[in-house]
Amino acid sequence: MKNGQYLSKLDTLTVVICVNLLSGACAVHAQTIPIPVIVGNNSQLESAATSTNASAVRLGFQYPGDAESLTYMWSSTSCSAPDYASQVPSNTGGCWKAQLPAKGVDAREWGSLSTNVASALAWAAAYSQKLVFPPGTYLLPANLSVSVPQIGSITIEGMGSDVTILEFPSGSDGFSITVDGVYSTFHIRDLTIATKGTPSSTPHTVGLNLIQGGNVSGPAPNVPGNTAQSDIVGVTFRGADGYTLSDGWYAAVSANAVSNINFISDYFVSAGGGNPGVNYVGTGISLGGGSQIGVGYNVSGSTFLDLTYGINYGSNAQGLTVTGGTNLVGNTSGIYVPPGATGTAELILANSQCGYNEYCVNDDIGVFGELISNNLIATNYSSSLAGVGVQTICAGCTITDNVFSVFPISPSGTRGVYITGGTGGVISGNTFTGANDNGTTYPLTTAIEFAPAISGMDVYGNHYGITTYNVSSASAPSNIITGGGIGQAGNPAPAWAGLASVSGAICTHGSPNIVELTVNSAAPFVTGQMVLVSGVGGLSYVSSGVVTPITVLNSTQMTLNNVLCSGAYTSGGIVSDVPP
Repeated sequence: MKNGQYLSKLDTLTVVICVNLLSGACAVHAQTIPIPVIVGNNSQLESAATSTNASAVRLGFQYPGDAESLTYMWSSTSCSAPDYASQVPSNTGGCWKAQLPAKGVDAREWGSLSTNVASALAWAAAYSQKLVFPPGTYLLPANLSVSVPQIGSITIEGMGSDVTILEFPSGSDGFSITVDGVYSTFHIRDLTIATKGTPSSTPHTVGLNLIQGGNVSGPAPNVPGNTAQSDIVGVTFRGADGYTLSDGWYAAVSANAVSNINFISDYFVSAGGGNPGVNYVGTGISLGGGSQIGVGYNVSGSTFLDLTYGINYGSNAQGLTVTGGTNLVGNTSGIYVPPGATGTAELILANSQCGYNEYCVNDDIGVFGELISNNLIATNYSSSLAGVGVQTICAGCTITDNVFSVFPISPSGTRGVYITGGTGGVISGNTFTGANDNGTTYPLTTAIEFAPAISGMDVYGNHYGITTYNVSSASAPSNIITGGGIGQAGNPAPAWAGLASVSGAICTHGSPNIVELTVNSAAPFVTGQMVLVSGVGGLSYVSSGVVTPITVLNSTQMTLNNVLCSGAYTSGGIVSDVPP
């Protein structure tokens, strides 16, 4: 070491090569190779001797090992953008320019993360570079903001969720990333973004605030969908004190008019304490809410735990797909569409699990293009929780091939599907059942319920297991359960099926819980025969797959036990022989 610097023993190395000639003589070639000077910190690099082709290795920013070592080459040209990491001015003139590794640059190269990380972020965005945060827990400055230029990108990467933990002080937002055009992107991967504050504290804090700086809502090609893709992969959002304790974000991620974001294998968890959906607060992903439209939000293989809203799907957000084994667990609402939201369209929930939520899906506006398919949806109920799997205004919704169940906690009042409004939709192929825990049965109270003034719903092909009521409707019978199965319009019954269509049949109450059903076409039924009643509008608790004992009065009149009429007339549906 000399004058505080780590120095090589030689400044240059001369290599001599002897090449034998035909005459037997030796042609000598000599080349002098500069040997990098080794310095311990940035100050020593600034003072290092310079010359043509001079190089240096910096072992750290303030002291050796506080950042990855970097190799620099000296240039006689002054630094164009001195940041004391990628470009370091020399005290004798010229500039030391870093030879940056392709794998990404250590964020500590700019100095302490507690004070200088903003410079690192600005450099990464300006030059479309990857910024790497090594293992450890780092308290970052409040409200870190960075803008990504029109054609640019920033990558922020750690060594793994909860291996790299980036903490922010109480009352502070985390990262705010502004994308300035349709070609601007961000990529955040493999780390934890944590807050030392609580979700209820003011001001409300956001872990990752995504902002559209450029106007992308004009005519094609400047439409929201015509933008580059960004992603958030393997990132955990939580409180700095751990999981479901005191600390947590008010909103983990907020995206306003920023389009085409992929959320893959992320974990969103709230501050906790108490029953799920009651004392838990915070939102996992908040989409929309502004005047510009944002589209294309794909959530795959992620977990939303103990939040008020797993995903808040607000105004002018469109094209939300939640799939790939995503878990929505213990939330007030797994997916929430708030009342008054406008411009919200297209919602898919598929191949995922909703468990122990007050609502798996709670749509208060009737999102156009709503598909809920192939999920396991287990509702929760307590004295303050409604326990509804899917509650929606159905504007052409499709709810198909799901399993609706309950958690075994003495549920009362649980509902699988509750249609609160709308005109037209399909509910088919679902299984509705309760739970059996060590011999104790916990029924799903109502499989499907319709509020008043619903019309155009097609309900068929569902299976009902441990339920108290299968279908409960406060709407006019002629508007509900139009069938859609064999024997219905467009799907005539074959002669061998022994079916009788039910269309405008009179349904009158006899003694309690007995219905006299008149079928307006002759059918080969006989007294005492068992029949299968399928999708008959106006009959509560009867649907496809339910075998109902009857007394056949004649070929068109029969009595059904343990069935209620919700009106004077039935609609749709079929009555058939019990399959052999």
